[in-house]
Amino acid sequence: MMPAIQTTTTLKTAPRTLRNEYIVFPGKGIPFIKFDGLKGSLTINGTATDMDIASKLIPLTTMVDEYLGTHERLTCNFLFKDFNSSTCKMLFKLFKKLQGHKRNNKIITINWLVDFDQDEMIDTGLDFAEIYDLTFNVQYAFSKN
Repeated sequence: MMPAIQTTTTLKTAPRTLRNEYIVFPGKGIPFIKFDGLKGSLTINGTATDMDIASKLIPLTTMVDEYLGTHERLTCNFLFKDFNSSTCKMLFKLFKKLQGHKRNNKIITINWLVDFDQDEMIDTGLDFAEIYDLTFNVQYAFSKN
């Protein structure tokens, strides 16, 4: 008798959590989110305007916190097209946690990437840099050429 084959289906908008990885696939108002514990990186890319964005970001902040409890460095890459006040509130919480880890001698690199047509996002990145004791590398995501 042959063993049964198990298959699983993952919805593109559902978060996927593995031992060292957390991924949220983009959807309407949901950015691509990836935490990679093997590489020590966090990436958020896209539009974050969904009213329930906190449900996607809360597990992420918990994983980052746990990761930095046992690792020395984390690189964060943010490229927002747009975000709402709910996302901003979650970013404040995340940056506060990262600031605390930096004070515990962790190496935190934040790359705040901006498309050429979004000068207001440059200002937002610079505003975050003024509020928190973190180094923000605010730069254009792509060259003009």
